[in-house]
Amino acid sequence: MRSALVAIAFLFVAVPATAEPTAPQPVVRTTIEPAQVVVGQPATLVVEVLAPNYMTAPPGMPDFQLPNAITRAGSTINTSDRQGDVDYAGIRYGFLIYPQEAGAYAVSGQTITVTFADNPPHTSQTEVAVPAANFEAVVPDAASGLDPFISATRLTLQQEIQHPAEPLKVGDAVTRIVTIEAEGAPAMLLPPTAFAPIAGTRMYRREPELNDHFDQGSDVLSAVRTDRATYMLEAAGTITFQALEIAWWNATDHSVEQARTDPQSFTVTGGPPASRGTSDRGGLSSPRRVVLFVLEHWLAVLSAIVALAVLIWALPPIVRNLNSRVRHQREAYRQSEAFAFNELRRFAGRGDARLSYSALLLWLSRFAPTASSGTISSLTRWAKDPILTQEIAALEHQLFAAAPAQTTWSGGRLISAIGSARGKAGLQRRQWTAAHSLPSDINPQSSIVRLRQLSRPVAR
Repeated sequence: MRSALVAIAFLFVAVPATAEPTAPQPVVRTTIEPAQVVVGQPATLVVEVLAPNYMTAPPGMPDFQLPNAITRAGSTINTSDRQGDVDYAGIRYGFLIYPQEAGAYAVSGQTITVTFADNPPHTSQTEVAVPAANFEAVVPDAASGLDPFISATRLTLQQEIQHPAEPLKVGDAVTRIVTIEAEGAPAMLLPPTAFAPIAGTRMYRREPELNDHFDQGSDVLSAVRTDRATYMLEAAGTITFQALEIAWWNATDHSVEQARTDPQSFTVTGGPPASRGTSDRGGLSSPRRVVLFVLEHWLAVLSAIVALAVLIWALPPIVRNLNSRVRHQREAYRQSEAFAFNELRRFAGRGDARLSYSALLLWLSRFAPTASSGTISSLTRWAKDPILTQEIAALEHQLFAAAPAQTTWSGGRLISAIGSARGKAGLQRRQWTAAHSLPSDINPQSSIVRLRQLSRPVAR
């Protein structure tokens, strides 16, 4: 009898627990393929975000950035599923993760914010953990000798030489433009061009241009890196632009290939030949020729005299205004990031470690990604460039360490790595501008207004 009462009591206790089933919750699923990729080639992370009924706002997605890797957003499509008696609606996101070094990579510790109609029209918001996903990046044995290691499905190397009409002479400028185009690799992973100094010239290297284009339909990433260097001709002779060569891993054919430009040579003369004109005035003396010229062109001479008088009268205020403008522009430039970088490049080129370090700190305070903190650690965290981190560490060790460093810092390598960081910042700025720019047809009524203005009758 006692056991029967216990069973009945248990039944009454259990009924409320099963009378209200747990409400369906959002679901996040992840896959990553392939499990092993070549360094520089993408592993595709697919994240499915599903919610019962429907989502009332886009999910709050992380960017899935990983150390020593570059993550780009891929295609996005709507999806649906049915689990038991519950219909789920959601979005499937694709992310392309490009590893920069060999090793294991893991997507973990991420959450997604999901806002959904739990009991329409009532909405609810919750945080859903992203299931962990792993992959590995390797360098093929056949490409172990490549330094740096570059992988792509297609890569071309082109150059353009811009110069005045030949023959070239001292004082002219020659610009060498080198363009690397690749598919299957982001522009930030393409190598910088090593412009060699040439005797008899002074070289000025410009900042690289990095551009990426992602085809949402085919999930193909195309990249272009353009490097420019201008050579000022300072001496007569022959200048030669040496051949450039890039060894890269063809991820489609699984082989090492070479991209190459041919050398080009130019002859530089000491200066333009003296001009020798001919006279049709016979044996007239120089004063007579001057008088004859004035008589023949008196109107042009009079106009020139009047213009010169006006210029002399108006010149002082113009000069003062110009000087003030030049001073403001010079001061604005001295406060700019470009000035700080040029100072850093000048000291690094001289091999002066202490002045280079001071210039580096000044540049950090003006470099947009690190301006808020102005610290070296913020730069290395943002850039994620092992070469940059290594060169800065070597510079600090040389200045502040008690024991001598095993490896000395290189001003050239430091400036090259910082140049790549500036190119990365420029690319991110252009991408942000493109993503936040207003559409061209935001004011469709403007064309109607213009037509009305054009059709307005002329006042009499």
